[in-house]
Amino acid sequence: MKAIVTFIVASTLAPALLAGEEAMPLPSRTIAKPAYSIPEWRRIGNVVKIDVTMGADDWQTLRNQSRDISIKRNSPDWSCTPFDSPFTWFIAGEVSINSKTYEQVRIRKKGFRGSVSSYKPALKLRLDKYIDQDYHGTTRLTLNNSIQDMSMLNTCLVYKIFRDAGLPAPLCNYADVTINGVRLGMYVNVEDMKTDFFERNFNGEGNLYEGTMSDFLPELTGTFEKKTENPGLDYIQRVTQAIQRNDTEAIHLIDVDKFLTFWALESLLNLYEGYTQAINNYYFHESVDGLVFIPWGADRAFLTRKSSFVFLRGALVRALFPPLQDKYKQRMNHLLDTVWDERALLSYVNEMVNVVGENDGTLRVRSFIFTRREQIRSRLHKDYTTHYHKTTPYKGDCKE
Repeated sequence: MKAIVTFIVASTLAPALLAGEEAMPLPSRTIAKPAYSIPEWRRIGNVVKIDVTMGADDWQTLRNQSRDISIKRNSPDWSCTPFDSPFTWFIAGEVSINSKTYEQVRIRKKGFRGSVSSYKPALKLRLDKYIDQDYHGTTRLTLNNSIQDMSMLNTCLVYKIFRDAGLPAPLCNYADVTINGVRLGMYVNVEDMKTDFFERNFNGEGNLYEGTMSDFLPELTGTFEKKTENPGLDYIQRVTQAIQRNDTEAIHLIDVDKFLTFWALESLLNLYEGYTQAINNYYFHESVDGLVFIPWGADRAFLTRKSSFVFLRGALVRALFPPLQDKYKQRMNHLLDTVWDERALLSYVNEMVNVVGENDGTLRVRSFIFTRREQIRSRLHKDYTTHYHKTTPYKGDCKE
């Protein structure tokens, strides 16, 4: 029955949604957003044209490299260490970025599980490994294939909303990629985390860690991957131990204010592959100010199915939920009042659609934006204690 109702609502709204925000009965809002600078070449409407020339055999090998995506959490192959990358670097003899030519550029495939593809591989480019060269100050490009997101809207829209809420999130626009004269099409061009993002948000101080099926559980702390080279503060172990002791030290080791926003946004956007729901696809920054969480791999968002209003799978959110339930609800209401501006969001969607075009996924995103406020507000007043006890937490089960 829910599926039928959802289809009827989407079908009824379809003409207005496709027409854009001006055709929709939305309130006018004047909301102050945090100021952050976006370089002109990274703005959403500026498509980065990338042409790569490399050896045909190298390209054939690169695009067909893969990883074992059959690994499950209860598999005997699961280990307590970060996942190794199975992808090797190749040399592209020439790369043109918006008609500026670079030589001896390193290139490799990237991706995990759903984003791995042989016909349109996600890619990483490094300009400065052999020659001191950059493009508008950046030396590394991360190109996501958006295989799991037909709309190609999710990633950039998610990161924009996190930035508008005052949290660190990567900059994002689009790239049109050609390899050896064959156009692969549009990619999502995401700011490199270890260089540009790290310097822009944290001045290169502290450390970035990536979580891939990782959590603050004794068996899983080894799966966090340290991405930067500064001395660590051992906060991962301390947070994990505090959770096991069921004491409040964990609260003092994270930036609680920012984490409440991060947690509420993952739920609000139905970011189904993030930390709070799937202990996957996220970063955090470690400093004396506490852990700050960062969204990553945001191609599975704005999903109408399996939609919850508070995600409670990660060990940290389960530890914080009982004492912070009321503050979580207050933060969600605050975000609806200050960040969830339907008219502005739909306008941004239109900017992206002007680049990538309309498809069935576009309607999904617009419908989600138009209906989400009412969905959240209709349930936010409820006591989530029962939901908390019914939610099955993740458990560490990797092998030592």
